[in-house]
Amino acid sequence: MRVVVITAMLIVAAAAHAQEAPPDETATGPTTESAAVSRVADDAPGARAGKKKPKHKAAPDFQLGGWRGSIDAEGELVGGALSGRTTLREQGAIIEAGGTVEPAIERGRWRLAVPVRLAHRETPGATQRETRGGFDLDARYKTGPGFRLDLEAGLRFAQRPTWLDEYQPIAGGLGTTGRYSHLDLRLGAAIAAIPLRHQHVRAGLRYTDLAYDDDPTYDPIDAPTHLVPGDRREVDLDLSWRYFGDGWKLGGALAVEDQRDDDNFARDAGDGQTHAGAGGPPPNPLYHQLDVEPSVGAELELGRGDVEVGADLGYAVVSDRYQGYYSRSGLHPQVHAALTRGHLEAKLSVEALFARYGEGSYQSDGTPGRPALESGTRRSDRRLGSRLNARYRFARHLAAVVGLQVTRRDTNFPDYVPGVFPGSRAYDVAWDYTNGEITVGLSAAR
Repeated sequence: MRVVVITAMLIVAAAAHAQEAPPDETATGPTTESAAVSRVADDAPGARAGKKKPKHKAAPDFQLGGWRGSIDAEGELVGGALSGRTTLREQGAIIEAGGTVEPAIERGRWRLAVPVRLAHRETPGATQRETRGGFDLDARYKTGPGFRLDLEAGLRFAQRPTWLDEYQPIAGGLGTTGRYSHLDLRLGAAIAAIPLRHQHVRAGLRYTDLAYDDDPTYDPIDAPTHLVPGDRREVDLDLSWRYFGDGWKLGGALAVEDQRDDDNFARDAGDGQTHAGAGGPPPNPLYHQLDVEPSVGAELELGRGDVEVGADLGYAVVSDRYQGYYSRSGLHPQVHAALTRGHLEAKLSVEALFARYGEGSYQSDGTPGRPALESGTRRSDRRLGSRLNARYRFARHLAAVVGLQVTRRDTNFPDYVPGVFPGSRAYDVAWDYTNGEITVGLSAAR
């Protein structure tokens, strides 16, 4: 049986719904983060290593009427180095401090919590300073192990005041911008249940409203496709099923996201035109994108259960609802492993995305300023991301932490060359990149 499970685990995959938006070659919207990075980009202090241990029924920190109250807190201080962030070709050091405080009260079947997160990063030698954080209002109703209802309302922010802007070249370099800063409102609900023995199902729905800062030079009248704010609304639906066996799990999932931009115009098939601007024909409608990703996956516990390995395989379909300029699809495989042994916890994850664009994507018709693809006849995008997080607890409340992540992207979309492509701009952007980041530090928790 174990051989069968291992074989299945290697060929099937529950894919995470954390995909990167396509590079916007002409709208110059905010550069998005890679799939390997974006999953925890706005959380502090960061991804946790290993499996989360269940809490024991400790004495409450306080009483509030008939409610039992507790306060969990954790903070991290790390340092390290970075090399690039998507197409930003910068190298520098990292100094980051962050923390989470979560007061919670429980009574009967209800648990109410208000987790608050805050982190600040300095990047000497690079221009990627940022402050991020937020808070949530979480409510949980649980009737036992067979049914749970979760409700959430939250506000998240990322403040990035002086990042280099590849779409604002100046003499001797690049200008800076705060347009990558954003404020996000999140509302969501999820139901988890065990309708049959070993069968676990979950359904979640979340609405997110993202409001980005406007760059001072953004001109919505005469240049509405240049330095476009990334304001948008997203509705996410996640469905999953898992079967829990003796030391193994099998399952499937479906992730659907509907994205509607507030300022970015949709593009014509082939040439990416929007017709937006003062005078001329009416502009295209605002951009609307629908993502659908079914997936299957498996996990297996090894040894005494302190090692867990898994594999997931999803097929991501991104549909540009206007004329398909950004439509693409492809395999989204992932593998992961986690170790929890004594005071050591570690987690390694690797994922890839192999996307091929549709018939309406970028096409070169031989006219000046529209170079051919670097290879092939259809636009393609390949990404590989890996992340390693480890911690070693050397005292009751203290642990050493290590983080390492690497992201690689290869695409046949032609690079931007100043004065050549696009011919009216002095952009210098290489779409292929390798990003890396390493951090080491201390974590304190109560």
